[in-house]
Amino acid sequence: MNERIRLLAEQAGLQLGTVLENYTTPVKTITMEQRKFAELIVRECIQSIENTIQTNCETDSEKMGCEFAITDLLEHFGVEL
Repeated sequence: MNERIRLLAEQAGLQLGTVLENYTTPVKTITMEQRKFAELIVRECIQSIENTIQTNCETDSEKMGCEFAITDLLEHFGVEL
């Protein structure tokens, strides 16, 4: 997970945790539960795209477009499969 998830959690008004960076500067972080929730949402989106590949993509270019979308989502949110 990356900074984008933390920013979205803040926008949603979620209660973020705080850690001290270099023992002096407080930095807001998402909790493990929030991180897992975000990861599950990203994985669900990827599953939906994979289902689309199986059921609705008829050409190689359509499949490549969907596969690119999966790669982009994983990179954008910092999720590893």
